[in-house]
Amino acid sequence: MFLGICVAMCGCVKTDNSNPIHNNTFIIFPGEGKASVLQPNGEEQWFIGSEQEIIWNPGVVPEDTTITLLLSLDGGGNYPHIIVSNTANDGSFIWIVPDLPSKNSILQIAGPVSRDVSDKKFLILRKPNPKQVTTGGGEWPSWRSDRLAFMSERNGNWDIFVTTVNGTSPLIQVTTSTADDRYPNYDNKGFHLTFTSNRTGQQEIWATTQFFNRNTDKIQLTNIGGTHPSWRPLPTSAELVFLSFTSPGLFNISVLKFQLPLTLSTSIPSPGLLADNTNKERPNWVIESSGVNRIYYKDFGARTGPNVVKTLIANSGFNLPESIVVLFSNSLVRNPSISPSGGKMAVTIGHDIWVMDLKDGQITGKPLQVTFDPATDDVADLHSDITMAFQSNRTGRTEIWWLTLP
Repeated sequence: MFLGICVAMCGCVKTDNSNPIHNNTFIIFPGEGKASVLQPNGEEQWFIGSEQEIIWNPGVVPEDTTITLLLSLDGGGNYPHIIVSNTANDGSFIWIVPDLPSKNSILQIAGPVSRDVSDKKFLILRKPNPKQVTTGGGEWPSWRSDRLAFMSERNGNWDIFVTTVNGTSPLIQVTTSTADDRYPNYDNKGFHLTFTSNRTGQQEIWATTQFFNRNTDKIQLTNIGGTHPSWRPLPTSAELVFLSFTSPGLFNISVLKFQLPLTLSTSIPSPGLLADNTNKERPNWVIESSGVNRIYYKDFGARTGPNVVKTLIANSGFNLPESIVVLFSNSLVRNPSISPSGGKMAVTIGHDIWVMDLKDGQITGKPLQVTFDPATDDVADLHSDITMAFQSNRTGRTEIWWLTLP
């Protein structure tokens, strides 16, 4: 009972804009033997309501028998929030993170002699609140504009469906073939829709438009085998990257160019092969703000390791693939999704989804966990830099959900 009361009290934060500690010109900044901040000391991501340990080096100054902990939300300009006053200078304090969201947080410790602050900003974040989209089963979301496509076997075999995340439009069944139709992918305007179908006897890439009225408007785009298509973004969207079958059981990266608008007489040339003979997963084609065309994909090659995503630049031909290492030791990174701007990447690690910032095809900053359910959350689809759809079996059946990123 005593321990529970102690932890709850440790989480208190007082606001005192007239606090004299950070205005005291006689306090000595840290140097040899002075107390100093160890955690949070830069780029930590602490969620509101979580229990976190603030850690500092107590130093050896005799006068520093107690320490006051203060919080700034503006990068160190002001410290109006007192986490705890005059706590024992023992190097540790358990903090229940308060509802004070900020990406510019700085911790200050202040004793009778010493004072120190975090070397870099840390983040206080609200956990995302996912919202369920489908109720009859759904997997593999593709969310562009106001349309969200997904696959479901609710009618006995896999078909493609389209809906909206806010429920303002009725559910539309796009395919009704007795074959399996899977892995939908919208172009960035939510107009053209591609998918994989085995209706010819093997998996091939097919396409349609938002005016899907009948089965006869579905157009076959490959005849050598293919799956998991991804559109090249507008303004020149008449290209696809997809996984092709270069040998039995082996998926590789190929690109297909064709003419728009799509018609039943559209002539489809042979695709070009881009990458080496190792298994690939889920290609994404984006055009970054700099104008660079970049294709991302997961590579399962033995030399790349489990946590490597690869990227190809597609502006003038295709260079050798470069590796992006997601810093999770020995973790299997799956199903990368890149935001339309090229500024965010979402991946599945374990049974949760993590998001990280991208710049010029490389990760900047630390990965951020955005789903926390004990169920399996997978196949994220970044609608923008701040919104994301994904699939989860948290209700006992795999359904489509969406959330706003912190």
